[in-house]
Amino acid sequence: MIKKNFITKSMISFGAVVLITLSALFDIVSLVLIKNVFNSYSYNLIDLTKFKNLSLLLSNKSFLLGIFLFIISPIFFFVAIIQTDLTKAYPLNVSLKIIFNLLLAYIFLKEAISLKQIVGLILIIISVFLIL
Repeated sequence: MIKKNFITKSMISFGAVVLITLSALFDIVSLVLIKNVFNSYSYNLIDLTKFKNLSLLLSNKSFLLGIFLFIISPIFFFVAIIQTDLTKAYPLNVSLKIIFNLLLAYIFLKEAISLKQIVGLILIIISVFLIL
């Protein structure tokens, strides 16, 4: 009888970590860029239906870069999951997105960080090392 080993000792490759990190970073940078554009123009959903405002938005380089990064971000992740287990890649990707989101929103959008968020960030970092 063949005994199946359900616990694997495979490590995530360095290349996969780089791709997952780029995917997470590009995703969050795209959101920060887009939110910054919306904040600077005081856009809301109703304003975007007006052609003048939509054309102004589509001519904004930061907005276009944000859309581009948002589109290419998953491509890096898809390439990474070819090289590694999804059970390792996805938690790393989500964790990095949370970390990047907190840091980049603080730096570029001047959003406040609470003590509760810092504790959560530390727990996320610990959990990533436990999963990997």
